[in-house]
Amino acid sequence: MKSQSRFTKMVTSGLIVEHRCPGVALSVDLASHISHRHSMGTIAVVTSHPKALMSSVRKQWLKLIRRAQRDKSSTLNRQHIASLDELIRVMQAISFTARDPADELSAYVSFATVEQFIAAPPQCTTLYVTEPIPKLSQHMIVSWMPRSGQIVMYEQR
Repeated sequence: MKSQSRFTKMVTSGLIVEHRCPGVALSVDLASHISHRHSMGTIAVVTSHPKALMSSVRKQWLKLIRRAQRDKSSTLNRQHIASLDELIRVMQAISFTARDPADELSAYVSFATVEQFIAAPPQCTTLYVTEPIPKLSQHMIVSWMPRSGQIVMYEQR
C-alpha cells in the first residue's frame, strides 16, 4: 500500500525541505518514507512522544518487511529474489531507539523531543519533524546535518 500524501519540496541553505500532509496515519507515512530514505544515512525524528511514535513506526516497519518477504515467496525471478533478500536483510538490520540522543549514539533511526535534539543535535542525513517547532529550534537541530540532507516537515491535517 503506497501512502497518499500532498507534499512540496524546496532547497534552503543546501538542505532539501519537504512539506508533507499525509493522507494516512503518521506512522504509516513515516515508515514508508523511511524505507525510501534509509540508504541515504542515519535518520532522526522530532516528536513530543518519542516512545509511542517509535513503537507505532516500528510496527509499520515490520509490516513492510513482511510484505517484502511475501513478494519474495511469490516470485520465481532469481534476480528479484536476490534483490528482495538484500532489501529484507538491510531492513531487518536497521535499529530504532527512543532513548535520549545524548546517551544513545548507535541507533540508525532516533526518536526524540525538540529539547533532547537541541541538547545533542543529530548528525543525520534525514530529519523528520512531526509537529510545529520554533524556527530557532529548527536551526539548532539541523546545524550538524550535511548540505545534501533532507528535512521532512509534517503538517497537521
